[in-house]
Amino acid sequence: MNVVRTPLPGVLLIEPKVFGDDRGFFLELYRQQRYGEAGVDLSFVQDNHSRSSRGVLRGLHYQIEHPQGKLVTVITGEVYDVAVDIRRGSPTFGRWYGCVLNAADHRQLFIPPGLAHGFCAMSESADVFYKCTDVYRPEDEAGVLWSDPDLAIDWPAMTPILSAKDGEYPILAKISPGAAAGLREGIMSTFSPRNVLLTGGAGFIGSNLVHHLLSATDVAMIVDLDALTYAASLANLEGLAAPERHRLVHGDICDAPLVERLLREHDIDTIVHLAAESHVDRSISGPAVFVSTNVVGTYTLLEAARRVWLEERKLDDARCRFCHVSTDEVFGSLGALDPAFTETTPYDPRSPYSATKAGSDHLVRAYCHTFGLPVVLTNCSNNYGPRQHAEKFIPTIIRSALGGHAIPVYGNGGNVRDWLFVADHCRAIDLVLRRGRPGESYNIGGNTELSNIDLAGRICAMLDQAAPEGAPHTRLIQYVTDRPGHDWRYAMDTGKINRELGWSPSESLDSGLAKTIAWYLGRHAPSKSPSSRAPAIDPDCAAP
Repeated sequence: MNVVRTPLPGVLLIEPKVFGDDRGFFLELYRQQRYGEAGVDLSFVQDNHSRSSRGVLRGLHYQIEHPQGKLVTVITGEVYDVAVDIRRGSPTFGRWYGCVLNAADHRQLFIPPGLAHGFCAMSESADVFYKCTDVYRPEDEAGVLWSDPDLAIDWPAMTPILSAKDGEYPILAKISPGAAAGLREGIMSTFSPRNVLLTGGAGFIGSNLVHHLLSATDVAMIVDLDALTYAASLANLEGLAAPERHRLVHGDICDAPLVERLLREHDIDTIVHLAAESHVDRSISGPAVFVSTNVVGTYTLLEAARRVWLEERKLDDARCRFCHVSTDEVFGSLGALDPAFTETTPYDPRSPYSATKAGSDHLVRAYCHTFGLPVVLTNCSNNYGPRQHAEKFIPTIIRSALGGHAIPVYGNGGNVRDWLFVADHCRAIDLVLRRGRPGESYNIGGNTELSNIDLAGRICAMLDQAAPEGAPHTRLIQYVTDRPGHDWRYAMDTGKINRELGWSPSESLDSGLAKTIAWYLGRHAPSKSPSSRAPAIDPDCAAP
């Protein structure tokens, strides 16, 4: 199967693998795991079949309260299929993508929720089959005029045959603020960061975000405030694309005079707050530092921003932004059949770590509602990738396997986590910072749930190929006593950030793991010293 990423975020052109001989052919129109790994990572609940004669144009349709994602396949004939980006805050809002789909080449188009969709039949007859992520609700349906001059869609040269309804939809510019999730209103709330105070930038997620911002954005300066604790490494900041735009400050986020001085001296208009104590086991044995860093540190940053931005400079939400990065662990634990966490899931933290992160989240929201501080929040699932601290789960598996040491797995290994490649997380943070609505939170996940034991087995299998001299590496897996109060399952519903901002993960679990393993193989020679035996590990690494 070949997947082509179109200019519209999340819209994918899929070319399934066709098996053919003189009897005919066979192909898979959909397989959940395979399509999920390719980026079609939503659940489908309804299948539709539409037949149209030549010239029939259907669309451009969307549902307001229950937006549908679609996987479109042409069974007979040929159509010109079009998707229009009408997601609030999307960088490609108002742009469209069109392609020819026909029964001969079997191509499919995946359209995520939040876009308007339509097609025009180009053959004598065309049968279109499409899977939908939500049911069709006539009372919720709306549309954009197919001939909107601002869109200027290049439909096939023919006079279309339209339903009365399709011929009367408004142009995009006239859609009311309440329709399609307030699209025009969302476009007006974009933000362009210039001088960024980034906390925890020598840590895992923070350093990856520094690399991203310097290489992929026009941010003028990053002031990187880091306490340089055990979880940080100056090596994480080697090889920056533009080191002259980065300044590392060794300091504590609880130091209010220092934070205020940095805001004033560097004309900071953006704070991205990643600094946190994040090791769950450490929070059980010594919670005091978690309260200090995660709660008091967040308060210190918020208060400094309020004083400097709102009281002294009188900045509005178009000129400053506070982005708070949090974790899925604030929502508690899920059972095997429970629905994934959404942004409205009630908080239910189960460890001192997640309780302090929940407290920091509440403080951020309080400063928005009480003082009008323009904030955005993100809650992410378990991150993995280059530059992660050795104590975390995936680095522990890789390091232990390459060193020939036991790979410790808590309990029976059945705890389930959603895994997010760190580069995808950084793209999402950047997008929420620039396009997210002030006061809103956005869930960020990899849409890949896997038990800890299955993840360990998958990494071992990949290491069997990369380092065959140690195969089979699964022989090294060893179960250890479970941690107190170990949450059973985390899962993230990322529908909101997909609909509103057009974000979806670019890496599948296999591709992300391959990049991670390659990074470790290129930088870390395995140790044969008995003292390098891995300690009990922390599989929960959602926060930086």
